[in-house]
Amino acid sequence: DVALCTDTLVVIGALGGTPVTVVATVARDPNDISVLARKSAGITAPSDLRGKRIGVQPGTAAAFFVHSYLTLNGMSHEDVSISSGTHAEIAGSLVAGDLDAAAVREPFSTDVARALGDDLVVLEEPGLYTKTANLCTDPDTSVETGTLTRLIRALVQAEGLMSGERSGELRQAVAERIGSDPRTLSPVVYEPGSVSLRQALLLNLEDQARWAIAHDVV
Repeated sequence: DVALCTDTLVVIGALGGTPVTVVATVARDPNDISVLARKSAGITAPSDLRGKRIGVQPGTAAAFFVHSYLTLNGMSHEDVSISSGTHAEIAGSLVAGDLDAAAVREPFSTDVARALGDDLVVLEEPGLYTKTANLCTDPDTSVETGTLTRLIRALVQAEGLMSGERSGELRQAVAERIGSDPRTLSPVVYEPGSVSLRQALLLNLEDQARWAIAHDVV
């Protein structure tokens, strides 16, 4: 009846003819994605990415972040060599030395950091792209408005419970439930106000729509 969708998938779905209705944003992370690189590939700063092999999963938030990051640093896709693959595949290729850099998210970021050790370089730009997880429904959903309202209220209550908890027990419980390390769980999920519906989301979707059309993502 409902699903969590990142903003990128909302855009691609809409442009591809399968739109969804965004009911609410439930999490926002301004630093979810970063470019991980190898010092041994001669990378220590953003400008060093020019001419390098960068792995990215096409049609994802990571691909949009790479576009935005290159633009911010005076480059375009023509200035680098983009290799496509899943997050797991490009993380493995980076560790194996087949790529110079890769745009990934957790839990792959932690895995790569552990594998590369001192050879790791993290290139990030907090706030450049705020990734959102959005509660979505089919535009023709049969779910009643009252039911969706109660669901949102439950999410707000859960957010308050998590953000007010200091012992770490709830974080540990969530991590165990999804088979993750509690240290890799994004803290933004627990911040008051994460469950929201902001004008900034619309601006985000418009930016990504321009990117998706210009780069033939759809």
